[in-house]
Amino acid sequence: GGAKPKDVAAEALFKVCKEAEEKMIDTSGKVTQWRVEDLKRVEVPAGMKGQFFDGDSYVILYSYTRRNRPEYIIYYWQGSKSSIDEKAASALLTRDLDDAYKGKPVQVRVTMGHEPKHFMAIFGGKMVIRNGGHASAFKNRNDQDKYDTDGTEMYHVKSQGASYTRTIQCEEKASALNSGDCFVLLTPKQMYIWQGAGANDEERKSAADVADTLRGSRSITVIKEGDESEDFWSAIGGKGEYAKSKFLSEDVREPRLFHLSTNTGGLTAQEVFNFTQEDLINDDVMMLDLYSEVYVWCGSDAQSDEKDSALKLALDYAKNNPDGRKECPVFKLEAGFEPPSFTAHFIAWDEEVADKWVKGDAKGSDMKKTTGKAVSSSDVGFLDPATNKFSLKELQVKGKQPDRVNPAKKELYLEDKVFKEIFGVTMAEFAAWKLWKQQAAKKKHSLF
Repeated sequence: GGAKPKDVAAEALFKVCKEAEEKMIDTSGKVTQWRVEDLKRVEVPAGMKGQFFDGDSYVILYSYTRRNRPEYIIYYWQGSKSSIDEKAASALLTRDLDDAYKGKPVQVRVTMGHEPKHFMAIFGGKMVIRNGGHASAFKNRNDQDKYDTDGTEMYHVKSQGASYTRTIQCEEKASALNSGDCFVLLTPKQMYIWQGAGANDEERKSAADVADTLRGSRSITVIKEGDESEDFWSAIGGKGEYAKSKFLSEDVREPRLFHLSTNTGGLTAQEVFNFTQEDLINDDVMMLDLYSEVYVWCGSDAQSDEKDSALKLALDYAKNNPDGRKECPVFKLEAGFEPPSFTAHFIAWDEEVADKWVKGDAKGSDMKKTTGKAVSSSDVGFLDPATNKFSLKELQVKGKQPDRVNPAKKELYLEDKVFKEIFGVTMAEFAAWKLWKQQAAKKKHSLF
């Protein structure tokens, strides 16, 4: 019974939480966190508050006072690897809790990686998302024996402005690092805090808090980017390339991701807020705007005309944006071949997920993860038939003609000599023919 659940999908969170954020600049309310265990709510011990395992689902009650009245928000957080039963239970348990409070609380569903700002803020910058679940979760953090067998773990600390910081476990390798953030590396005997040259104070403070929470009996070493020891590199499989440059430029703005699609006929662009790697859809085209450069990410299943319209849009967007940017290059990327300068903007990027995007011939290819291909206006629209020639055979393949060939004018992409052999006239003479006659001749040679 009770009031109808006020369930809010992740997309609508911005509206709900904007109001909450404005009213709750004070985050000194009380946080109670439960984990879903055997489909019941089990409160997590104080030392584990703010820690979330991606194999579990949780219910969090935030109680605060406004105008001398108690107010409540119930968040239910669902890990990406949590079972369907647990996710469903988190929603039901939230509803029960809501009933217990006579339907007063606001209910908010939180999907892992899309945490709203206020949710991050109530944990005071100490929110950590870890791999694993249930069984592995309750190792007491001071119980070294059990902990030491865990080997090496690395965590990515990223802030989105004051006290909106979260930390997510990432791959333990050099390419996961980037100069804009902090990372916490936990080895069996030692804890390292790696501070990127462009990391802000919030990130440095959160990294110190997270290290303190997870350290057990390990000692902590703070490393500034560039001062890494041999031990640090060997713990993550050796020194390697990672994204550096752009975080150190003077004008750093928050990156923005847009989903570009042509479902409605024309091209539409929709901004994706609080984006993660899961937002990259393999049959569409996405645009990542980093202010100093723009990336057009092409899913393997995206249509070629869709890629073309997207590149046109991106070039126009980069050139005519009223936000004061100077020369802003546009790069085209194929899904699965993302360079560090792109992946660094996605918290805890997963290479295995990216590898699954690659289709067909590209699979075994060693296309390097370079910065992508810089594009200019000559790279969009149909190729100019005067300067781009193809063989008759290439042009005859139905629906598979070479990329960016104008399907209505395939014959113009033939060499003059071949054209004359096939049609018995020059291109200029052919152009003077009546349309029906042109079409009949093209059909005969499978060029229509």
